Amino acid sequence: ETLDKIRQTPRYSKTPAIIMAGRRFEQKFIQAQESDIQTCIFKPVNRSVLFKTICALFGFESIPSPGEKPDKPEIDVTFAGAKILLVEDNLINMQVASELLSGFGIAVETANNGKEAVEAVERNTYDAVLMDIQMPELNGYEATKSIRQNPLYQDLPIIAMTAHAMKGVREKCLRIGMNDYLTKPIIMEQLCRVLDRWLNPKNLPEKQAGDQKISPEAPKTKHPNIQTSDPDVYIDFETGLKRLRGNRSLYIKILGEFINEYSAAGDDIRDKLSQQDYESAEDQAHAVKGVAATISAARLNQAALELESELKKQTGGDIENRLENFDAVLQKTIADIKTRINE
Repeated sequence: ETLDKIRQTPRYSKTPAIIMAGRRFEQKFIQAQESDIQTCIFKPVNRSVLFKTICALFGFESIPSPGEKPDKPEIDVTFAGAKILLVEDNLINMQVASELLSGFGIAVETANNGKEAVEAVERNTYDAVLMDIQMPELNGYEATKSIRQNPLYQDLPIIAMTAHAMKGVREKCLRIGMNDYLTKPIIMEQLCRVLDRWLNPKNLPEKQAGDQKISPEAPKTKHPNIQTSDPDVYIDFETGLKRLRGNRSLYIKILGEFINEYSAAGDDIRDKLSQQDYESAEDQAHAVKGVAATISAARLNQAALELESELKKQTGGDIENRLENFDAVLQKTIADIKTRINE
């Protein structure tokens, strides 16, 4: 209402730059976002977010705020003692996310779908929920709506996790009541920033003596034989290790699980297509796409993405070609994984 009055005031030949602040899940704020207000920030507001928002508003490139390091900023370990519910239907993605969260001293509980998530929130107390979007039983959108119906959970931070980076997905997540958004594969720097934004240190146990600042970048592990530009390389071992904070044994374990779970994915999709079950075939391609990104198998991720896109159409002559390419890349990826594991 105030903004409307400002716009209607004759002496303003040009409306001043206005930043609107509010909580993401408040209905009035959601309506404001859906109007022609372009610049919004979300409570709680920190100095860095405010500074960068103002820079963006006036057309400046994003630059560090005063006192902030421009490269690889360190983040205080303020997460020790926090408790997070991780909602993820894919075992491999769940293991990776759990490893990253545990590395920050966070107690992690898991749920395999939205229905389990709603039940877990009703039983326990969490400092935040990391919510996958595409799940069986109850998807992330519906689970969030169900949680928000209870006034007790209006302030519970719910952070979306999704492989969909398409325009509109982020806005939908915020509109239905989520507080923030992470794209898969989860990158530690982004996870750090999101956690730092939503885990209020005042509500957590005091930091243990000796807590140190940590860099959001994982320790580097050298693998001189890995060249991602090499046409024969289908798994980026070094990047995968960095994503898991250099935990080689866990990475190899996850790669083994990937082989056991998805080596016959091409045949599984063919079987589903023979039964005209396009939805299940699409779900399988989507699952491989997400896991491929998590384990740093970029070519397989792309092949699965192309196949998934064709399966959405449920018709057309390119499905078989995409499926053949997907299966070929999958088998080469598996062969490359076995080579790297045995090195």
